Amino acid sequence: MPSRYSIYIVLAGLGILVLAVAGYSRIQRSSLSGTWLLESNGQRMPDEMRIQIIDGNFKAISLLPYPLPSGDDMQIDTLQLDGKEHVFSGRSGVFGLDSTWLQTSTYSAHLNGDLLSISERSSVTGSPEYSQIEQWSLRNAGRQLVIARAGGKIVYDRAPLTRYLFTNRPWCFSRFIASRVFVLLSLTPMSELTFSQPERRNFLVPLLIAFVVIGGIFSYVYLRPHRIADITITHTAVLPTHTVFKSLSRVVGHEDQAQDDLYVLATVHIDNRLKIPLTIDDITGALTPTDDSVEPATASAIGKNDLDNMYVTFPALKPLSGPPLTRETTIPPGDHAEGMVMLHFPVAETDWNNRKSYSVTITFYHQDPLTVTIPKDQGTGNSK
Repeated sequence: MPSRYSIYIVLAGLGILVLAVAGYSRIQRSSLSGTWLLESNGQRMPDEMRIQIIDGNFKAISLLPYPLPSGDDMQIDTLQLDGKEHVFSGRSGVFGLDSTWLQTSTYSAHLNGDLLSISERSSVTGSPEYSQIEQWSLRNAGRQLVIARAGGKIVYDRAPLTRYLFTNRPWCFSRFIASRVFVLLSLTPMSELTFSQPERRNFLVPLLIAFVVIGGIFSYVYLRPHRIADITITHTAVLPTHTVFKSLSRVVGHEDQAQDDLYVLATVHIDNRLKIPLTIDDITGALTPTDDSVEPATASAIGKNDLDNMYVTFPALKPLSGPPLTRETTIPPGDHAEGMVMLHFPVAETDWNNRKSYSVTITFYHQDPLTVTIPKDQGTGNSK
């Protein structure tokens, strides 16, 4: 049964969905992002390269045409796009930067839309400092990446989407197949290539995560069985009345009118099981006969302001009554409330004696109502 804060929990789940999509969208902020295949090369550039722009960092993940000393042919180069000068560590596979042995390279990088500008400076002990400007830009409607540096221009083509339809590894399908054949032939364990991200912006992963989170929240709030409150009727008292209304008519044979009423006084105890307050909206009752074809008699609890008039009209009610449980009563979290509920049924005492059961229903604001049903052979009952 959902609490009145369920809508806020669901909205929080939707907020998680929005944040997940927004956070994932931060990965790619430029058309430079994506997978690129080498078209022309004169400077030992990698055959394939993937570009990601994440929170002010330009990341190039490349498959090198030659293995590194470690034997790995995959390299990740990262530049900070803040326009400040930084020291580059190691030897880059795609940029003109090399900080090895006696050489030191620094750079400052800036991204303006789809234009990446890199100012590179290198110095070798005992030699003059060398500097160059390197620019990465797009042409041919974004289908080609051009890298311009001192040694000339290098051109990459954007990898087509169709290359992903036949493999779950977007990167270097030929290398993936070749590596598997080599493993089968040599029976030597080989590490897998890990270039697994698609070229275009893909929101499937964050959407699935967000939907799982929202589904978990929904299941917890709406599907998990939990109790709002425990309601117990600890005592029941009954007062049947028979009222005769004297007729003022002098017509011969005209009889006086009589009315049978039944007043049920139930002592109701409520334990709040939630971590939020519960406020009573309404209190009603029902008297169910043994004959299922007959509709139950229903009644609404007599309000606190009307009780004094009832005690004057029917003085016998006073000894049977106690402090009332009224509408608008608020029960703090983990606390309880108890009081008398007076129900008026327009039935005779025989109907009460021949009843199948009677029930009391408590309706709370923003919650489902709870009903306590007491069969004829029982004097008390609860909602558990």
